[in-house]
Order: sequence, then C-alpha cells, then structure tokens
Amino acid sequence: VFAAGTTTYTASVLTTTNTVKLTATALAAGSTLQINANGAGFVSLASGVETADLTLNFGNNTFDVKVTAQNGTTSKTYTVTVNRPNASQSITFANTASTTYGTADFDPGATSATSAINTITYSSGNLAVATIIAGKIHVVSAGSAVITAKQAASTGYNAATDVTQTLTVNAKGITGNFTADNKVYNGNNTASI
Repeated sequence: VFAAGTTTYTASVLTTTNTVKLTATALAAGSTLQINANGAGFVSLASGVETADLTLNFGNNTFDVKVTAQNGTTSKTYTVTVNRPNASQSITFANTASTTYGTADFDPGATSATSAINTITYSSGNLAVATIIAGKIHVVSAGSAVITAKQAASTGYNAATDVTQTLTVNAKGITGNFTADNKVYNGNNTASI
C-alpha cells in the first residue's frame, strides 16, 4: 500500500524467487496508472488489478508506478525496489592429500554443487613440487605444495571462499636386481657395477 507522502519502498526476496506481482490502486476516480519495470518503459496498469509476473534480475530491481491525476498533467511516481540476492557457492576439498613422485597427472578432487555453472580452478603454491596443467595436478618433484581451489562469481552467484589442500609428494623408491660376476682377484678390494 502506497502512502501519499512516501514515494520510495524497498523489499527483499529469496534468491530462488524470480518473479513478483504488484497491485496498485488509484484512490481518486479518473486517475490513471502506469508501471515501468526495470527501465523497460511505462505501460498502462489497471487500478486494483494484480500485474502479470514481473521478472526479477539478481540484485536490485526497480518498479516505478506513476499515478496521473484526472486533469492529465499532475503526476506522482512511487518507486518499489526489490532486491534478489546472489546465491552462495561452497567448495569441498580435502585438507591433505599425498601421492608419489612419478604419478600421472590427476584431478585435485574439489567439488561444488554449482561447478557445472562456475568451474573450479586450481593453483599451486610451490611450482617446484606441483603445477596445474589443464585442471590437473602435475607432479614435478618430491616435497609439499599448497593447492588452492577457487570458484569465481557470475550472474546470480557470489564467488566461493578459496579452499586449500596441502599436497605431499613422496619420493619414489628405487629397487634393482644385481647379479655379481666373478671377479678375478687383482689385489684391489673394490669392484664397479
């Protein structure tokens, strides 16, 4: 309900709400109403009749309702601002992981319910141990590296909080089989293999 002295109104809806309906009623007979939804231009509005669904974008949506008096020249505009907030994103990523030097490139394993909309990207804090190639961890040497998972903002979504994982790369053990050949004693107690 608009009050004659108040021309600005605000409201908030849930992220999942994508439309609203407004009903404006002219108090004086013969007055006309128009609505301008999000800058699309003024169109006629029937007094006391609910509008069709008005689309809500993410962020602030402005609905201007103009009341023109019976004389056709005096008018007053009432503004309703409806905020539809962005949705949050959340990354799940194990705190620690380990692998062995020589392992093939592998998926870091972070997940998010919105990863099909906003891809998770990765970076390595120690490029001497691990790098990121085509979204996969590429082991360079033994040691440790902090892997950071990120998910950017987009229309309707806030950026996720970065999540880190400490990756430990273990050295690869080397084993071998040796066969001793007979050595002719030459007064030397050492032999080369």
